[in-house]
Parts: sequence; C-alpha cells; structure tokens
Amino acid sequence: MDNRGILILLDYIKFGTDMEPMKFQWPWAKSDFARAAKGQELLDFPPRTNAAGKKMPLELHHADQMPGSAIHEVKPGHTSYVPHPNQINQGVTRKMRIEDAKMNWCYRGGEMTN
Repeated sequence: MDNRGILILLDYIKFGTDMEPMKFQWPWAKSDFARAAKGQELLDFPPRTNAAGKKMPLELHHADQMPGSAIHEVKPGHTSYVPHPNQINQGVTRKMRIEDAKMNWCYRGGEMTN
C-alpha cells in the first residue's frame, strides 16, 4: 500500500462506526448560537469561503453512511478527505440527512451553552 492509501485508511478509521462522534471545539460566536437554535449549520468556524467568497459551513458525516451511526462534524468539502466506502449509503436518505443535521446543531448549541 502506498502512502496515499495509508492516509485514506487512517481517515476512514477516524470516521468509522466504531469511533466516538468527532466534534469541533471552539468558542462559539453569537451568530453560531442563533443558527444552532434554528437547527442550522455553523458558518463562523472554521472560517472558510468558497471561490465566490461565500461562507462554507461545517458539514456532517454519517459514519459509513449507516442510519443511527455516529455523526461526525467535518470541515467543508469532506467528500475529498473522508472516505465513503458504502457508496449506496446503506439507507441514509436526503430527508434523514436534513433531519439529523437540524437535530445535531440544536443539541450542539445546547451543549455549548453549558
């Protein structure tokens, strides 16, 4: 296995179903709390913009695309560095992604206020 293959394997291990959910820790801005209260993704951390200069939010990744699995917080563009071994998504639907994202950010907002 070459170095690139090893790095991909290590990334996969970090985001697998047997890992604790990865959560970014940082001081939240007031705008972060306001967005989280509405179940919206955060825009102020990490501060990233796309080519058009638009802020890019943190993204969520279902471990191995399995329903009910850990949901990891990942940097924008995670499909470029988080392997997706189950290309058929194992039942994680678009509707489920939207609902899980809203719930995740609401709970995270609550965690960060304590």
